[in-house]
Amino acid sequence: MHHADIVVIGGGPVGLAFALAAFRQGRRAVVLEANTGAPSDTRTLALAEGSRLILNEIGVWTSALKATPIKTIHVSQRGGFGHSILQAAESGVPALGYTLGYRALVAALLEQAEVCGLPVIDSARVKTLATTASYGAVTYIVAGAQHTLTAKLLVVADGGRSLTQLPSIHIKHKDYDQIALLARVSADPPHNNVAYERFTPTGPVALLPVGDEFGLVWSVSQNEADRIAALNDPEFLAEFQTQFGDYAGKFSGVHSRFQFPLRLRYADKTTVERTVLIGNAAQALHPVAGQGFNLGLRDADQLARLLRDVPADGDCGDASLLRHYRRERLPDTRLGIFFTDALVRGFSNDNPLLRIGRGVGLAALQFSPLARRRIAQAMMFGRSQP
Repeated sequence: MHHADIVVIGGGPVGLAFALAAFRQGRRAVVLEANTGAPSDTRTLALAEGSRLILNEIGVWTSALKATPIKTIHVSQRGGFGHSILQAAESGVPALGYTLGYRALVAALLEQAEVCGLPVIDSARVKTLATTASYGAVTYIVAGAQHTLTAKLLVVADGGRSLTQLPSIHIKHKDYDQIALLARVSADPPHNNVAYERFTPTGPVALLPVGDEFGLVWSVSQNEADRIAALNDPEFLAEFQTQFGDYAGKFSGVHSRFQFPLRLRYADKTTVERTVLIGNAAQALHPVAGQGFNLGLRDADQLARLLRDVPADGDCGDASLLRHYRRERLPDTRLGIFFTDALVRGFSNDNPLLRIGRGVGLAALQFSPLARRRIAQAMMFGRSQP
């Protein structure tokens, strides 16, 4: 049996970001990651400006990430009038957000962990979680051998895989009956650092500038997903061009196609005795507006900031601190869930009256610089302004 101040379960970007922040404060933190080696995840992440500031603070925001800035976001609806354009210059920031590869970010975080001496244990399959009023304990298996770590604080950041060990937490689900089709597509003319969010009756479509290409997130029904998945690449591009229109130009190439179901999932509470849920373990959102990952990084940042006020020999899993964290994060979490869910429900239909209302709303937003700045600020920083 070994002891640490904090055990972080999950070595993804959110778990590693929190562990690095806590470790740099002098906390004895240990990360347990179920997978081995470099992650196989090929997703493109959309980071808000607020997330860039968080990563910069822990020393991982460098040119080696090869991030692509998003300077403009173009919002429109298919089959209806009205559009709005959000611009970084209007909000006084260098970019509204950035895109980069999941694997690149994890590699940068692991490199920083190695430089700092933060222990990251690979191939660690968590078997049990247990807590008392004084400490938490994690039993895990590596190469067939069982180990136990005790700590003052357990941080669950593994996307919810360990939540079956916490019966006092209940997970709420909402199935959107949509599938996300992901791909990389090229277009002519170049993207010029413009991202597109286009709402269609079957669900939202996002095009994000990634290097010289676009990262595509196309929401469709299950039946449509099966049909589109069977198309060859030229047929796929032709179908997408018809659905999206010519806003981003002529699509000329596609690769790295895959898909996954879209659901809303969130915990009824994010703290229990000596345990905190952050990132996708606490809430997993629809990818519309790219809020989920940024919300998770703000979880990690807020928890690390609260720990700054705890003395080095203090109790970093104290019940009052966890209540404070939960209270501080609740408004931002609720806003993120409500905002993304409302966008999906309000725009994923072909109701003529709603289409007119959406058009009026988009047009009004375009004619209100103050409203655009406020929306951009909320997307970049959540409820917490810098």
